[in-house]
Amino acid sequence: MRPLERETSKATTRVPNLSNLVVRPSGNKDAGEDVDVDESASGGGREHAREEDRRDRRDPPSHDRSERFSEEDSGYGTGAGTKSPHHRVHRHRDSDFSRRSSSPHHSHGFQGSRLGRGHGRRDYGSERFRDFSLPLGQGRRDYGNERFRDFSSFCDFSPPYDQWRGGRRSFGRGYDEPRVAHEIPFQGGSPYRKKIWKYLQGKDTGIVTVPLTVEPAKPVESPVYQAALDPAAFEVMKSCPRAVVDDLEEKLKEENLYLMTEAGEQGHLPVLILSLKGSKLQRRPAIVILHSSYKSKEWLRPLLEAYASRDYIAVAIDSRYHGERASNATTYRDALVSSWRNGDTMPFIYDTVWDLIKLGDYLTQREDIDPSRIGITGESLGGMHAWYAAFADTRYSVVVPIIGVQGFRWAIDNDKWKARVDSIKPLFEEARIDLGKSEIDKEVVDKVWERIAPGLTTQFDAPYTIPVIAPRPQLIINGADDPRCPLMGLDIPVSKAQEAYKSSNCEEIFKLIAEEGIGHRMTTSMVKEASDWFDKFL
Repeated sequence: MRPLERETSKATTRVPNLSNLVVRPSGNKDAGEDVDVDESASGGGREHAREEDRRDRRDPPSHDRSERFSEEDSGYGTGAGTKSPHHRVHRHRDSDFSRRSSSPHHSHGFQGSRLGRGHGRRDYGSERFRDFSLPLGQGRRDYGNERFRDFSSFCDFSPPYDQWRGGRRSFGRGYDEPRVAHEIPFQGGSPYRKKIWKYLQGKDTGIVTVPLTVEPAKPVESPVYQAALDPAAFEVMKSCPRAVVDDLEEKLKEENLYLMTEAGEQGHLPVLILSLKGSKLQRRPAIVILHSSYKSKEWLRPLLEAYASRDYIAVAIDSRYHGERASNATTYRDALVSSWRNGDTMPFIYDTVWDLIKLGDYLTQREDIDPSRIGITGESLGGMHAWYAAFADTRYSVVVPIIGVQGFRWAIDNDKWKARVDSIKPLFEEARIDLGKSEIDKEVVDKVWERIAPGLTTQFDAPYTIPVIAPRPQLIINGADDPRCPLMGLDIPVSKAQEAYKSSNCEEIFKLIAEEGIGHRMTTSMVKEASDWFDKFL
């Protein structure tokens, strides 16, 4: 793709020539400099996808975490795949620091599925969920129809947009009747989504699985923040459009609860929900908002209140090792280093993605939420979590990651990894020492990513995950000068996403906005763009 030259106040900058790229001039001089510290903390072809689909129809994939999958299926295993309901997972990642025994007595894996039958588990791989009961035009999305499977290796189960759009002409603002929840075939369609599900169900964590349960919680009076807060960033969130509601604080309903997503301390998922009392809508759209590194769900209160005032059900969580899940100012950093050395957790992205899948289970069961209208957004690390949650879980029907989407492999290959590495420098310094290096280089970076988030630079990188979100409305918002999320690194992912949306006849519901002159920070115009996108499509 030939680059497009655009003029800035400093110099001529080269950006990808993408038809869906919108370069916004910055209007946020009051937002201040970016002082928030963040994140400190390959492809299967069509024939392979069709063969997997035929195999799934004959033998639907199990959600039992005891299933051991082979290297060919997962990209990370080393042994032949076997199935045993009494055997733990033993997956040895390709790392100099993998020292686990293959004996069940020395494994740190799960026994059984994360959710057993009869405890909130939905057998998404089952054939009965492939032919949905709702006709088109009544909230049904014909994801399961075979004729939409083969048009693209990246978006291989998506319907034409005009059919998908038929039941949502008002995009949520005019609905007041409950819609029937439809089951989403997570294991069907894209081979990349199948692989992330196999990985999430098979990762070694040493945590005993439990049914998804809900426990009441108390409001947090003194949230744990692991870095200095930026008042300007707080003001940016307060700029989110609000409906005119007299005495809004008195009319907001606040819910604090814990979801049990796994056994163990980090299996308690803290959730904060704000909604408007006395709504005329029986079922409302929900928006999940995710915080950046070192923050907490309480930090997001201005955004939660703004969306709740407009009759959304606004939801926030503490990501792993943040907020109520942190004990001190170094909890997240320590978890990242532990992940590198022990490989027992995935604190950077995947563990929180699993929490968001379990959150989806909970939200779709609530009687006041339309299960087909759940949006997700986040800033920086939260943007990454939103991106990967939407990739893995199709129940997130509208996605807006803000300053989070990037090409990890592109950054390594083009020596643009330093800014991202500097945001979590202690982790990479520990890895450098362990690898016997005198300085952090691209080999260190590559090994760290593969260790703490396997597949991040290969089959789960942006070129393979962003297109799979089609045909759901997707808005990617970045700063044009963001060194952590280089714009040129999105050339290939966006190009492939455009192909996927075009194949679904819905090019207009995918967009990349790059705000001119902005680095790694969220601005008032970004907040407004995200708000407008949700109002239009959710």
